Order: sequence, then structure tokens, then C-alpha cells
Amino acid sequence: PPGSKALAPPARRRGVAGAPWRTAALFALTAAQAALGRDPELERVIFVQCNEAAQQVYREAAEQLGIDG
Repeated sequence: PPGSKALAPPARRRGVAGAPWRTAALFALTAAQAALGRDPELERVIFVQCNEAAQQVYREAAEQLGIDG
């Protein structure tokens, strides 16, 4: 929403529209990077996963995209 400083999309058990976790993670992280680049008021995007396996997929996708954090 306009004026927000942080965004926390909901975690899903499956990827976007049933896509594999890795594909969904790459899509979500790329969209988050774009949002951060477009909106100077947005300071961070927080991803919270439902389990450690999903978290690891996001960590690996972030590393692949060169995202720290």
C-alpha cells in the first residue's frame, strides 16, 4: 500500500499457483526487488516461510539472485 515502509507477503504451502517452490521463490524475490526499486518509501520486504525446507529454498534463490540478507 502507498506509504508503507515494509511488506510481508503471506507464506504459502505451495508455490505461486501451484508452481514448484524454487520457481515461486525466484518470482517472489524478483518482484520484491522490483517493488523496492520502484517505491522509495518501501524499505524492506519480509518473507516468512512455513517450514525450514521452504526457508532454505528462499535462501538459495536469494543467493542465486545476489540478494543479501
